Amino acid sequence: MKALKRIVLGSLLFLTVVVLGACAQKTTVLGIGEVTVEIITNGDNPETQTVETEYISNSKTIRFEETDDLMGILRANFTVYCANQEGGKDETCSYDSGFGRYLVAIDSLDATTITNGYISFYIDGAYAITGIDETDLVDGRVYSFKLETF
Repeated sequence: MKALKRIVLGSLLFLTVVVLGACAQKTTVLGIGEVTVEIITNGDNPETQTVETEYISNSKTIRFEETDDLMGILRANFTVYCANQEGGKDETCSYDSGFGRYLVAIDSLDATTITNGYISFYIDGAYAITGIDETDLVDGRVYSFKLETF
C-alpha cells in the first residue's frame, strides 16, 4: 500500500513539474508575438571604440498578429524597395517574378548602389533558406538583413 501511495504521489509531483514548466515557457497568446528585425551594416561603427567589420545599425522589436506577414511588418517599420520588372527599385513591391518578391533596399542598405550587390536575409543568425514571402513570423525570432556581394 505504501508503494502504491509513493507511486501516485510521485506521478502527481512529476505532472505538476511538467505543467508548471510548460506554463513558464514563452507562448504566443491569441496569435500575437514579437520578432526582432536587424539591419546589419558593413564597416566600422562610428559610435564605438572597437574596430568592427560590420555592426547592427538599426534594430526593432516588432509585435505581430496572426494575419501579419514578414513583408508587411518590414514595409510598416522600414523604408523598403523591391525589384521591379527591370530590376530597378519599386516602393510598392508589387512585382512578383514567379519566385517571390526580391528585396533590393531596406533602411540604409541599398543593393542597387554597388556592383553584384544583394540584400542577404538571415533568421536567428543562419542564412535563410526561404524568401521573405515564404518565411513565417515566429515569436522570438530575429530576422537580419545585410548588404553583400557575389
